Amino acid sequence: MFEFDIKALLWLAIGAGGTLMALLMLSLCSVAGKCSRLEEQAENQLRVKNWNKTPERLAMTERKRMR
Repeated sequence: MFEFDIKALLWLAIGAGGTLMALLMLSLCSVAGKCSRLEEQAENQLRVKNWNKTPERLAMTERKRMR
């Protein structure tokens, strides 16, 4: 009834594999982007915490209190 065509099956497998690899790469890029944003947010929070403890910041706070 139907002819078994190995070449068509091979091309189907290659196409499906290529599609899966493209989706995998896109998801990995998405995860890497999210990780990068989280790291940047953590660095920014650390900068703010460190800035609040610096002598310059404490001096600014003291000047505001004196007014």
